[in-house]
Amino acid sequence: MSTLKNPTFLWLALASTVLIASCGRGAKSYVALGNDYFQKGKYEDASINYRKAIQKDARNGEAYFGLGKAATKQGHAQEAYLNLTRAEQLLPAREDVKSELGDLALTIYLLDPTHPQKLYDDVTRISRDLRAKNPRSFDGLRFAGAIALSDRKFVEAADDMEKANTVKPMDPNVVGPWVDALFQTDRGEQAEKLALALIDQHKDFGPIYDVLYDRYMKAKRVADAEKLLNTRIANNPGSKDAVLQLARHYASLQKTAEWTGTLNKMLDNPKAFPDARADIGDFYLSLKNWDEASKQYNDGLQARPEKRNFYQKKIVNVLLAQQKRAEALAMLDQMVKANANDYGSRALRADLQLQSGNAADMDAALAELQFLTTALPHDDGPPYALGRGYLAKGNLEAARSEFLEALKRKSGAIPPRLMLAMVAQRRNDYAETLRYASEVLAVDNNIPGARLWHAVGLGGLKNYGQAETEFERLIKDYPQAEDAQLQFALMRLQQKKYAEADAILTHLYHPGSSDVRSMAALAMASAAQGDYEPALSSIEKELQKSPASVPLHSLLASLAALAGKTDLTIEENQWLVKSDPRNVNAYLRLADAYRQKGDTAASVAATQKASQLAPTDPKVLESAAYLELQSGRSLEALAEYRRLLSLDPNEATNLNNLAYLLADEGRDLDEALSLAGKATQKFPDNPGFRDTLAWVYVKKNMNDSAIQILTNLVRNNPDDPSFHYHLGIALLQKGDKEKARTELGLALLHKPSPNIMDKIKEAMAKIG
Repeated sequence: MSTLKNPTFLWLALASTVLIASCGRGAKSYVALGNDYFQKGKYEDASINYRKAIQKDARNGEAYFGLGKAATKQGHAQEAYLNLTRAEQLLPAREDVKSELGDLALTIYLLDPTHPQKLYDDVTRISRDLRAKNPRSFDGLRFAGAIALSDRKFVEAADDMEKANTVKPMDPNVVGPWVDALFQTDRGEQAEKLALALIDQHKDFGPIYDVLYDRYMKAKRVADAEKLLNTRIANNPGSKDAVLQLARHYASLQKTAEWTGTLNKMLDNPKAFPDARADIGDFYLSLKNWDEASKQYNDGLQARPEKRNFYQKKIVNVLLAQQKRAEALAMLDQMVKANANDYGSRALRADLQLQSGNAADMDAALAELQFLTTALPHDDGPPYALGRGYLAKGNLEAARSEFLEALKRKSGAIPPRLMLAMVAQRRNDYAETLRYASEVLAVDNNIPGARLWHAVGLGGLKNYGQAETEFERLIKDYPQAEDAQLQFALMRLQQKKYAEADAILTHLYHPGSSDVRSMAALAMASAAQGDYEPALSSIEKELQKSPASVPLHSLLASLAALAGKTDLTIEENQWLVKSDPRNVNAYLRLADAYRQKGDTAASVAATQKASQLAPTDPKVLESAAYLELQSGRSLEALAEYRRLLSLDPNEATNLNNLAYLLADEGRDLDEALSLAGKATQKFPDNPGFRDTLAWVYVKKNMNDSAIQILTNLVRNNPDDPSFHYHLGIALLQKGDKEKARTELGLALLHKPSPNIMDKIKEAMAKIG
């Protein structure tokens, strides 16, 4: 039997192994792992490791560089740009980093029809930096040539490209734009020879065929154009792009037999073109020949049943192009039933359900997207779509949470930032609107949506001069963009410049349109001036033309409620719930209207229906709690507030409201004190929260603490009747009747609500 020779050593080795296993990887290790995945083409895995490196070391330039390159490979241009920009900041001397960033910035700049100035500046600066270090820098010269070409400085562009060509002869990325510059300077013969020479050396470089084909067609050299495309096919016998380009050429000339014959060459060679039916279907789809596209996809489905899902998705695209939403949804249902792990089809189905506007479909979509958000923890698509769904349902807090999650998963994404700016505007948080818009503009200062929300944010913060300048520039650049004009009109309403607002909104208003936003804004303008009748009359006239318009009925219901027309409010909301039995907002408006009419039973029934339809929607629960209170059902209101806190135990407003209700009812005062204390700790300067805390003190007979808080509150808020009332009660309990009488009298002077009015009179009666 062998014996252990050196147990001490073995214990040390074991301990060392445990230590090595327990300590986490360092940033360099994660970068190395990310690089390994990148080399293997596993870009998502590479990205995960680069992000882990950044978590370990926020200034690791290599990690940002790798993350930017991986994002480029995945087609995430904006995310790539942000990460490569950060990499260049951290690695300013690295030419490879500058070249990668310059290449991406140039690509985005040329593809974006607005040609963002920041990207132009980036490419220009990088070109200058590279040439300053090496006058013969290949990338520096080609970047300079590309910028000169975009500026229509064709002679300068040709010169720079020619110099770049001496460094790397016949590089396609140089010769392509060089050919373009030569054509633009009337050196067509030289350009054509150069293009043909490039084709001879790089037979598979598609863009040069496109440049030369375009020139032949403009010069009406149709025979040469056709010969060129046939040459491309001969040079690239397995290229579907080459065959389809020739088919499109014949289609542009309306040569049906020729394009059909060209496409048949793909069908006759299934080894080279295994998915010819799909490619030909796409061709017909681009021609809007829906029947032929569907036939090709269905034939492909029959020929290749193993690719059933692939072809079914193509058929769904045809149905959607024809606006056949119901048929598309039915097919997606079949696809999901056949394969529950087909997350792409599930996401598309949810997106279509969201677009429907039908409450049941939207609820189904939200449930589906919640599942996909969990099932795909690194995909930003599901939380982004889920945020849109919550936004459509009016649940701003839930929408904001999901957009933030999407941004967490894809830090450089633009769409979630734009949606967060919109949500912030609807929450009246204009500082946040401005912040998210500014983040987008830092990447591209010409994105219209970002410019719009930037202007809106400035206006909301009452920086009217700068906001007006930005609105005017935006409207000048995009005169057909009605959103900018609408938001400008809303800012004019905020400034009480009603005549200007009316003029803009009247111009925007299109009778019979399904978009009722301008009419809604006109209604707001009328309401702000205390004159509801013109707006009510306009909406009713529109309803005579479109009696089934849900948006118009919703608008009339809302305006009628503001105007105090209870019967009309009830009539319109009854129509809405009959049209859609899951219309939560209509039930809430009905509940309030019934309450105002004194029909408590009907109000309670409508409130309960809204809560049943949206049991986890904070806005619905808040409205339900308010309506329960107004109907004298305090126990039910308490239950609603407890449900709210079960959804978010730290939401300060709900903590405060539950505390106040408990105190007002004289129930569970210790719990009320704890809740009020938490709310006040979160927002110590909020007068309403401090008043609730003081009211709990009053109910617990801790009058000195209450008086100390309330004295400061009435000093800083002399017009609030509730603060005076609460101070009066505290003083009365303390035995100071004269001061109590004074405070209660001030409370009456400032027109309290009827409920508080009765309580004040009751307290005054006790004083005598």
